[in-house]
Formats: sequence, C-alpha cells, structure tokens
Amino acid sequence: MVYFQRETVERDTIQLPCTTSLHFNQELSAMVEKSLAKGPARNRERTEWIVAVEQLVGDVEAWVTKRNWWVHRELKTVTEDELGSYEVPVLTMQSPTARFVLEPIARYVMGAEGRVDLSIFPSYDRFMIVRADGGWRLRSLDRRDRNFAWSERAFFKVIAELMATP
Repeated sequence: MVYFQRETVERDTIQLPCTTSLHFNQELSAMVEKSLAKGPARNRERTEWIVAVEQLVGDVEAWVTKRNWWVHRELKTVTEDELGSYEVPVLTMQSPTARFVLEPIARYVMGAEGRVDLSIFPSYDRFMIVRADGGWRLRSLDRRDRNFAWSERAFFKVIAELMATP
C-alpha cells in the first residue's frame, strides 16, 4: 500500500493531492494501485493501436507514391483517457487535382476499435476509416451503402467519390 503525507505526489503522470486523513489516504492509495495495475495492458493496447495506424498510413503512402502524388507525413499527438498521450502519423497528399488528409482520430470510438478520417480540401468532405475485428473499413459519414473493406482499390474508389463531390 502507498501512503501520502505531503503536498502533491506524482506517479505515472497522475497528480494526486494529499491530506492528513488516514481514511482518505487509504482510498487514494487504492485508486493509485488500481490505476498502475492497468499500466502494462494500457501500454500494450496503445502500442497495438499505433502499429495499426502506422501500417494503414504506410499502405496509403505507398499507394499514392506509386501514382506520383506529393506526400507529406507529420506527427500528431492524441490524448485519450484510456491510453494517455501518444503520437501517430498524419498524411497530407496532393493528387493532380485535389489535396487529401489522412488523420487518425482516436482508438476509442463508438462502434469500432479506432477511427482515421480521410478528408478532401477545401470542402472537408470525408470518409471514416474504422477498425473492427482487427481489420479496416471505409465508411461514409452520410450514406450507409458506402461501406467498403480496406484495399487499394476501395481507397481510390473513395478518393474518386470525394473528388466528385461538389
């Protein structure tokens, strides 16, 4: 059991105020121990998510590079309650006629195991790329019938749809 006696204790990026009440200290100690017990699972899940996003971004980068599109990769910091802060790549792509951004949104989203958005500029129309059952799917935000398994062909089909949107 961990006991706190002075000002503030920082452990695993959790700041906890301290008090002299023994009962409060015991409750606080239990909370810290519970939080720290999640650490290895949290780190493993965060790492798995980052690897999945890296693979997705790597696929897209390879596909658009084959078509001689301009590509720029940068890092984005995402903070989620369950995973803490982490960095993932954001890909900006320029085709001969349009600019696109592939941007990770979060691992924890409703109805999926993660979300990455594919947007076209300047309209910001987009498709979601969601992870479910260990695989990726392209889904329209507006139309339920626009739902494709992840592939190079599906990616460029969605790109064509985004470019055709007025």
